[in-house]
This record gives sequence, structure tokens and C-alpha cells, in this order.
Amino acid sequence: MNTTDKFKMKQNNTQKINKVRKLKKKHIWPSILTFLFYIALLNALFCVSTVKLVEDIVQTKFEEATTEAEYIGKLYDSRISSDSSKEEVLSDLAANNSSYNRLALLGKDHTILESHGDITVDLHNEMSIYIQTNNTYYFDTNGDQNWISDDGEFHVSVKKILKAVMKNISEKEEGWLKQPVYSASYWTDVEVASSEERLLVPCELIITGEDFVSIFALAVMFLVLFTVLAISLVIKIISRIRLQHQMYQLFYYDTVTKGKNWIYFLHYAEKLLTSRWQAAKTYAIIDLQLKRYRSFCSCYGVNAGEELLKLVNSTINQEIDKKELCARYAKANFALLLTCNNEEECKKRVEYLISKLSMTTMKNHLSFHAGIYMNYSVQRKDTGRFYPRTNVDIAQSYTYASEARASLEENEENAIAVFDQKMVEKQQWVNWVENAMEKAMANEEFEVYLQPKYDPKDDQLVGAEALVRWNSPEKGFLTPYKFIPIFENNGFIMKLDDYMVSHVAKLQSQWIKEGKTVVPVSVNISRAHFTTEHLAEHLCELVDYYQTPHEVIEIELTESAFFDDKKVLLHTVKKLKEYGFELSMDDFGAGYSSLNTLKDLPLDVLKLDADFFRGEDQEKRGDIIVGETIQLAKCLNMRTVAEGIETKEQVDFLAGKGCDMIQGYFYAKPMPVKEYEERAFSKYVTSSGVVSGIGASIEPC
Repeated sequence: MNTTDKFKMKQNNTQKINKVRKLKKKHIWPSILTFLFYIALLNALFCVSTVKLVEDIVQTKFEEATTEAEYIGKLYDSRISSDSSKEEVLSDLAANNSSYNRLALLGKDHTILESHGDITVDLHNEMSIYIQTNNTYYFDTNGDQNWISDDGEFHVSVKKILKAVMKNISEKEEGWLKQPVYSASYWTDVEVASSEERLLVPCELIITGEDFVSIFALAVMFLVLFTVLAISLVIKIISRIRLQHQMYQLFYYDTVTKGKNWIYFLHYAEKLLTSRWQAAKTYAIIDLQLKRYRSFCSCYGVNAGEELLKLVNSTINQEIDKKELCARYAKANFALLLTCNNEEECKKRVEYLISKLSMTTMKNHLSFHAGIYMNYSVQRKDTGRFYPRTNVDIAQSYTYASEARASLEENEENAIAVFDQKMVEKQQWVNWVENAMEKAMANEEFEVYLQPKYDPKDDQLVGAEALVRWNSPEKGFLTPYKFIPIFENNGFIMKLDDYMVSHVAKLQSQWIKEGKTVVPVSVNISRAHFTTEHLAEHLCELVDYYQTPHEVIEIELTESAFFDDKKVLLHTVKKLKEYGFELSMDDFGAGYSSLNTLKDLPLDVLKLDADFFRGEDQEKRGDIIVGETIQLAKCLNMRTVAEGIETKEQVDFLAGKGCDMIQGYFYAKPMPVKEYEERAFSKYVTSSGVVSGIGASIEPC
């Protein structure tokens, strides 16, 4: 996986984790806040409505009391007109009206002219009330004046009234609706039609429980609304919690193991590692892989394979603690987060875990590989306290653990590897190469080196192979093994293929225009490139751009390309042959050589791998194989090239067997273009005389 892919993967993981975090924040709180807003609104409306209703009740009571006082005034007028004295009229009114047994007659200056009963009023203190009449209202000096404000205005004590009402309700006195719950005494004067005098009448503001029926109805209505809102909120919260749970299942659920998935691991592993309470613990991030899982599925089916993964996941979760994590990463890989004091303890725990997993099924022997990346706690030297971890990258840590696992030999059984500094340096090198490769190609830091091929019978130059070297201003001269595997892994190798084909075509075209006789130069095309369609047409475009004859460009492919898309490969090879390119198979005999390859592919050249000529049995079994292979190639009308040849004995043997070309340090090492030009196109002096140019014999190195 290259740097770009890792970045995209990390970005996708981060986006998914952020979606999960947003689910936590946005689903419940808006409902609760909305509910609180409505409750506050209902409360405000209830309070305003209650105050307004109480004020209306008080207003009505004042109006009723004023009307009755005016009626007493009219009675006074009717009695005066019958020639009774003022004193007699007041006494008569008091005797006939028990509620008005205290009356007084006021003069123009508000002085008492005549009175009957105890007059408890301060005529110098007036008060204003709600109703707008010609009457004047006065304090009752014997009454409770808490309902009179400092400026002499009547103040409705809604709280006091409601408190009295609630008290009567709680005591449940019989007939409490008829009983007064609030009363206040005051005096008012009314006009007397018979004179300019005014009649002073005592009044009582009396509020009973019956007056609050409308308020009770209002309270019930608001209570119903509150109940409806509360019930709807509870229903909404329950539905949201269920939705959250379902969404968590969607994000965190692994459909194969029925356990946790990679997103869950990313989120909670970061949460644990960055927790202040976990700062003192040392954690290990582990990549645990079940080996040969694909073979298991081939034998028993995909469903059985998924059941096996489910069993493995269940076994792991039984063996780890609650504060440790396990999740399936992909295919048969599991990500683990374990607490360990040190590397040795972690390895022992993983060994024990693998031993348990190996016995998961009795039908098959299970094998596991594990890679470990240690995440140690950091302690302050002065205080001994531990720093909370910051900038934790779980995906990168797991990548390190995966690289440690990948370093194990494929055929090792139940093996464990720990990520170390060398792997860090390797990863840093990979990162540097991937960051520098595009710029290097743009600046043509990749240089073409040519290694000549010679006919062993007469030592004549008959061909060459184009090889690449990276001349980096920062890192210096880099040989292919330092960067080619990285390019093959990240796909940049195809761009390098195009680069090499274009540069070789340009060189051949230039030499031909200069009148030089050229030999075919082979260019290796990567295995990945042969899986693409229209490769033949693409190579034609690159070569034709420099008007280079196709026959001077030889296309090399490795035998491993035959194991990818065979149909596409055969089509590409046939097309290249039609376009006039020569084709050769590189490293024949290096790994999985098959006679079917020679049968199916119409190749021109067969390159024998250098391993044929190394080892203790080279003079016996190796010689037999090489000789027979050369004869087989001749029968198929193919030429042969032996590469990696270093001794004269090897050259003589190959010449005797009929090998067509020799490539190796015995004749020449890979060299820069300028040095190749001097060797290929300059005059050389040999024991046989002076000869020049292509085809001239030269002295071996």
C-alpha cells in the first residue's frame, strides 16, 4: 500500500469515526432542549394567564362592591327626600343593612359631617384601583394593607391568593369553594343626589374558591399539554436511542464475525490510548492473521470459512480483558489491542492466544502469524507521573504491526514478529521513495544503463539490455533493488516502463540518424503492465514517436506474467509480434518454469537465469538442464541468452552447447550510455588487427 492509498484510507476512517461521533451529539439533546423550551413557554403562558385571570376576578369584585355602594347611596337619597334628618337616615340604613352598619356623610372638604358606627378610615390617604369611576377609595386603617403599594395603588398579590386557594384545597374543608380564600377591607364614597355631600361606605373585597374555576380549568389544560409533551419526548428519546443503537450496529458491526469491525477498533483504541486514566499502561497493537484461510474456503466453502472466523473472534474475546479490544480488520486478519508491561510479556500472551486458537477446530490444523507494535507509556523523570498520549494514529500503528507480520516467512508456523527500528527505517525509506519518485522522473534522475550481450563463438556485440539506475541528488546513486520492489508494489513501475521504452527508442533513433549500426536493445516490461489491455498499441506509440524501427527494440517479460490474465497476455504478445517487436522471456528457470509457457507464447529469445550457473551441482545437474534447455529452444526456433556469466569456463561450456548470447560481468557490466557508445561504436584494437563498430570482436573484461 503506497502513501497515497494510506492517506485515503486514513481519511475514510476518520470520516466514518466523525459520523459516529456526530450521532452521539445530535440525536437526544435537541429533543430535550426542545422539550425544555416548550415547558418554559407553557410555564410563562400559564403564569401570564393566571395573573390576568386573577386581575379580572379582582376587577369584577371591585365593580360589584362599587355597584352595591352606589345602591346604598340611592337609598340614602330616597330617605332624605322624605324629610328625615341625615342622622336618622344613616341610622335607618345601618339598621336595615347589616353589611353597612358603619356609614358617614362627607362634606366638600372630605370632612365627616355625620356618622354612624366606628369609622376606621384615613381620609387623607386615597388609593387607586382598576375601575375608572368618580368614586374615591380609602385605606381601612384596621385592615391588612399589604395589598397597598407604596404609591397608594392597589396591588394584586397573585401569589398570596393562589397560596390561600391551595391551602384550602389541601385541607379539603367541606364547602371550601364557598369559603373566602382572600379578603381585604376598604372604603369608598358615592355621590348623593340631594346635596353636594358624599356618602362614605365600607367595602369588602372577598374572593372565594368558586372564583377560581376558570383558573383550575386553565391549570388542567396546561397539565394535559405538559403530559402530552412529556410522553412525546419520552417516545422520541426511546426511538432516538434505538436509532442510535441501530446506527452503531451499522458502523461498528462486522457482518462476518457478528462482532466488532475495524471502525470500532479505530475509535475505541484511540479513546483508550489517549485517556488520561490509561496513560500509565503499555499497550500493544497486534495484527493477527489466520493463514491459509483461502485454502480452507476452497475446501469447505465460504460459509464454513465465515463460521471459522466467527469462532476465532469469539475465542479471542473470551481470552482478552474488558479493557482490551478485538475486531476483524479484513479477510482473515484481526486487530487486537492488549495491555502488556513489555515486549516479552506481549509475545507470551500472543503465543498463548495462538495456542488456544490452534485448537479451535479438531478437523483442521490452524496456523497464525502475528505482528506486534508496542505503544509504551511515557513517564516524567522529575515527578514520575505519566504523560497522556497525544496524536495517536491507530491506523499507522496497525500498519507497523502488519509490516512486522509480513516480514515473517510464509511457511513459518505460528510465528510472531515485533516491529523494530529496522522496520521503521524501511518504512521511512519507502515513504521517501514514494514522495520523491514523481519529481525524480520529471527531472530525469532515472538513468539508462546498458549491459552488452555477446556471441560466445566470436565475442561479437550482438545486443544489449537496458537497465535503470537512480541518480538522486539527495541520496546519491541507487541500484534497482532499492526502489524497483517499491515501484512494483505501488504501481509506479508502469510509468518507469514507459520511461525506459521512450529513452531507449530515443537513443536507437539518434544512433540510426547518426549512421551507426545498432543492435537490438531489450527493455523489461513489468508483470503489472502485461495485465493492461492495449499495451501493444501503447508501446507502439512510445516507439513511433521517435520513428524508431520496431525490430531494434526487444520487449522482455518475466515468466510470472503468465500466471495473471493468460488471455490478455497472449493477445498482447501476438500483437507485439505483429508490430515487429522481438520478445524474450527473462529469468527462465528462476521460479515456476513451465513448458506450457514455451508452448503457448510465440517468443524469440529465452534468457537463462543466472541461478543455473551457481551452486555445487552446477557442473553436473545444472549443465544437463542448461544443455537440454538450449536444444529445446533451438527446436522452437528461439535464441538463447545466458545472463550472469562471470567465468571463461562458463562461456566455453555455453558456446559448446550452442548458446547464442552471453550477458554478464565476464564481458561487461551495466554501463552508462556514453561508455556503451564508446564500446559499441568506437574502434578497438585486437590481436587480429584493427576493426571498428558493431560486430567487431573485443577482448573480454
